[in-house]
Amino acid sequence: MSVKPGGSVRRRLTRPVHQTIIVINRGAEAGDIADVLSRALVKDVDLAAEMAAICALTGQVELMSYPADIAETKIARAAAIAARRAVPVLVTMRAVKRLETFTALD
Repeated sequence: MSVKPGGSVRRRLTRPVHQTIIVINRGAEAGDIADVLSRALVKDVDLAAEMAAICALTGQVELMSYPADIAETKIARAAAIAARRAVPVLVTMRAVKRLETFTALD
């Protein structure tokens, strides 16, 4: 970032456009969580099993970050699969912080 002599730098906060998907365990077994994750969110079965084990032990796991519209679609799909299979998990999202842009003003 370069600034001309006599210029200034202004920091502009932008609205978060990416969301992190979070799965919260409400008493489900790791195998059931892995089934939901592998069907809706994580296509790699081994990674889904690892994330499910973390969720079963700690109570929640943060997955990938996506643009807000894609995250909402993935959450809706995961929630529908969990409801159909009676898996007690909560799938939600949280805005990714520190999305800042810097511009140089003359």
